Amino acid sequence: MFVKQSAGRPTQWRVAPTRSRLQAQGRLVHGISGHWWRLADRLDDHLAWYRDLGVDHVRLNFDWDRIEPEPGARVWDPYDTVVPALQRQGITVIGVFVTLPAWAANDPAGCVDKST
Repeated sequence: MFVKQSAGRPTQWRVAPTRSRLQAQGRLVHGISGHWWRLADRLDDHLAWYRDLGVDHVRLNFDWDRIEPEPGARVWDPYDTVVPALQRQGITVIGVFVTLPAWAANDPAGCVDKST
């Protein structure tokens, strides 16, 4: 959990210590960060590796600029493949929305992919 702190200076964020429900039950939590573009190409391999490692939580970035390239036009591929596959294996998906579509930005030019 993130807690916002301000005291007459720019806002600072810190991670507040918490105990998950699973930790409270005495169960260890094993998590990993994944990316749809890496998982989608070799999903079966990743599922096998996660099983071997005992992974039960995956933090997965959801790219907002890819999901909703235009207002109201939502495209969920490849998440429609990756997320159910992880869930069928008993893995909890912790979704984090990242990347801002240009149409939703105050500075649309700042959202242009500069790598191309």
